[in-house]
Amino acid sequence: MTIDIEPKALEQSATPSHDTALESLSSKERYQVSEHVASVFKDHGLIDSAEWRKLIDVTLSAYADDLG
Repeated sequence: MTIDIEPKALEQSATPSHDTALESLSSKERYQVSEHVASVFKDHGLIDSAEWRKLIDVTLSAYADDLG
């Protein structure tokens, strides 16, 4: 069984700035949740290491933007 997931969808699901359910969390908590989601995707073979790194980079960028 193959699961097709668009990279943009993964990025949006793991990026704090795109998830309204995370708005009530602090910047640090949003970063931690997003990092966890990316790691779960990788652990389950939904993404590879390069895609994981990209998601983490996007997550760190969003965290840095939140901090100003």
